[in-house]
Amino acid sequence: MNKLSVIILIILILSSTFRPVQADDAGVTGNAFLKIGMGARAAGMGGAFCAIADDASAGYWNPAGLCGIEKQELLFMHTKWLADIASEYIAFAKPIDDDTSLGASIIFLHAEDMARNRQAQETGKFNNHDACFSLSYASKKGSIDWGLTPKIIHRQLKDETAVSVGLDMGSRYINDNLSFGATIQNLGTKIKLGEEASPSPLALNLGVGYKMSTENDSLTIAGDINKPIDSNPSLSLGAEYNYDNWIMARVGARMGPVKQGLSFGFGVLSHDYRFDYAFTSFDDLGLTHRAAVTRCFEIVSRGDTEVAKVVEGEKGKKGREQVLEVRPAVLVSDASEVETAPEIVSHRDAKGTKEIATLASDESEKTLSLTEPARVEEIARTTAPFEPELLQPCVFIFPDTRVFSPDGDGTLDSVAFILRTIIQTQVIRWELRIVDRNNNTINVFAGHGMPLETLIWDGRNKSGNIVSSGSYFCLLSVTDEKGKIWTSSKEIIVVE
Repeated sequence: MNKLSVIILIILILSSTFRPVQADDAGVTGNAFLKIGMGARAAGMGGAFCAIADDASAGYWNPAGLCGIEKQELLFMHTKWLADIASEYIAFAKPIDDDTSLGASIIFLHAEDMARNRQAQETGKFNNHDACFSLSYASKKGSIDWGLTPKIIHRQLKDETAVSVGLDMGSRYINDNLSFGATIQNLGTKIKLGEEASPSPLALNLGVGYKMSTENDSLTIAGDINKPIDSNPSLSLGAEYNYDNWIMARVGARMGPVKQGLSFGFGVLSHDYRFDYAFTSFDDLGLTHRAAVTRCFEIVSRGDTEVAKVVEGEKGKKGREQVLEVRPAVLVSDASEVETAPEIVSHRDAKGTKEIATLASDESEKTLSLTEPARVEEIARTTAPFEPELLQPCVFIFPDTRVFSPDGDGTLDSVAFILRTIIQTQVIRWELRIVDRNNNTINVFAGHGMPLETLIWDGRNKSGNIVSSGSYFCLLSVTDEKGKIWTSSKEIIVVE
């Protein structure tokens, strides 16, 4: 049995542990921000990136993709999300030798929660953020790349904090222009905030990609199937057109339980910097925006290949090239007839977009590619209640404050819930349930048809009495015309 068969067998065994989604399973996972894809390039392609990840963001999508890194890359990304939610992403990747690469990243999601009274006057602020710190290791074994990404997750809501650990595993197989990828994401411990403990959003991803290239441009198409433990599968499709390693255009779509529109993006490469931008439509909820800048350092050739550092020089004989450096080197080339060269002159064209090497010999005028510019990545955001891209399974609830005191003094006497449902079938009934830490029902609001856009809770239980101080949870569920129940994640509310 070859290595590829072993990897496929392991994936099938692990995937068999995924249970079909039942009504009570919806919204049971925590650390929802880990479901958001990192990188503007991947976002512009609709998240179809498992098989083609080959830049600093590969540690998130498929750590095995770090084996495709040819330069050191440092990526910064900012995401502008809905409801004043934003996230930052920093990733670094470095090739070590012919077969090994390392990576590290930080994801930080932040939202400034504002407490308001009934007259919508601001009365205070409190912290609400999520963070993930990860390291990645990738290695090549024959024709199979594989990688691991262990991570530490930290959450803070008001004065409560929680920590958990997780692990991503990935593999990739490349045959000429065709690539296959598989990952298992978010294996790990439960995260416990207060008395509420939730498992990580375990998911299986399978991807395929194909790249068609000519002398001046290339077209990459890709597709991913994603199966979360707490929802139905989704399909992502994407394409990227690359002109002369200078400018890139991208388009993508995601199909599944969430009504997500098309994604679009572009990238521009200038010398050792790359800028990427992407936006995704969520129908009436608005647009999300990602912007990323990647810095690529010196060319790192594997094994005995020389490191060529970029230095300014005079124009070459064609008027489009600049001499960068001349030094003895051993050249590893795609051309089998040329294995070594006593001297190599490194050039860059006038745009600064393509680095080439010319053999410094009177006998040969061969021009060989040293390396392709490193690919850039993106931007992500993270979680918070108003997060459609995290929606599993397409129902969510957003409180306008996390803390209130229903004591009748006119300040923070109630909380308003914004209710949203994004499913493709007609909703015939909805229910908002408020429970305590022991899952005892405190109050229930219900109705027929679509949920109310806004519902106000004055802190009273079913008997009409003010509840005692403490933490409570709200949960929205809707029933569609086929009798299927969709449920949101639990949101915490603190009564003081």
